[in-house]
Order: sequence, then C-alpha cells, then structure tokens
Amino acid sequence: DASVCVQTSDNHPRGFGGLGLRIHPLLKYSIVHRQATEAFQLLIFRVSQVTISLGYLSPSATASQTRMMLETVRVHCNGRSVLLGDLNARHPTWDHGSNIRGTNLTSWALKNGWTVNAPSSPTFSRRGFTSTVDLIVSKGLNPPTAQILYGEWNDHTDHFAVGATLGNETNIQMDLG
Repeated sequence: DASVCVQTSDNHPRGFGGLGLRIHPLLKYSIVHRQATEAFQLLIFRVSQVTISLGYLSPSATASQTRMMLETVRVHCNGRSVLLGDLNARHPTWDHGSNIRGTNLTSWALKNGWTVNAPSSPTFSRRGFTSTVDLIVSKGLNPPTAQILYGEWNDHTDHFAVGATLGNETNIQMDLG
C-alpha cells in the first residue's frame, strides 16, 4: 500500500482536519496538488480519467477561504471530477440550516457545472445537534447518490462514513470518523 497524507498545521486536540488516503499498490495514480492551510486541507489526485479531490474545510473558514479552496479545486479538476470530504458546508438544499460555506459551495457548483450530492440523513452529530456536512460534489460523472455506509453515534466519532458509486466501475468510499 502507498499512503499519502496532508496534515494540519496545528495540534488541535480533536484533530480538526487532516487528510489521509491509502492506495492499493496496483492502482496507478498521480498526485496533482496538496495543500494545508489553517482553513482547509486538499489532496487532489488523478486515477485513470477521473480527478479526485479529498477536502476538509474548517467550521471557522471564512467566505474568502472557502472560495480559495473551491477555486483551487476548479483549477486542478478538468473533465470528470469529484470533490469529497467534510466540507462543513450547510445549505437548505441538503441540510436544515445554512452557513457561508454552504452558500459559497452552492453558488460555485452552479457556476462551474458541479453537482452537490448529500446523503438523505445527517452525517454529523454532537450533543444532540445534527447536520449534513460530509458531501460528495461531482462534475462530468453520472450524478452519484451519496449514502451513509455505516456508523453509530458514540464517543469515538461524530461523523458517519459516506460513500457513492461513480459510474459503473468506480466505488469511492470516505470515512470521515
């Protein structure tokens, strides 16, 4: 197995971000871009004809920081692409609330031809508050149906694992626990 990581620049006790990817040794891929800031982390790589972006967007990311992350994704993702991760973006289209990250994501997706895919149930829970912040955003692919794969709310995680099938042969799963 090959491992690729993007770590946060701080040592927050709960982690708050950081990305990791474990890649099967027979899978040919290339790293396109890695970036870690205090507001977001991105890992963008290419597998066959699909560009995959793993993203974490901090709950405290500003509108300009959110736009910066999304612009980085747009620049590096040509053709069939997917962005997935804990984007801490809430919007009435997929959640019971909204925030600036969700508003920016929705506007960016509409402007650039991307589709936001969210599970029908909340992916995050803490102290009785739930929201859907773990998302899959795609472009040039049959719109995937994001779904919760497994999970239970407990002391070990406040996120459920979310996954989607892209096309006929690509199965991407993300575990944001």
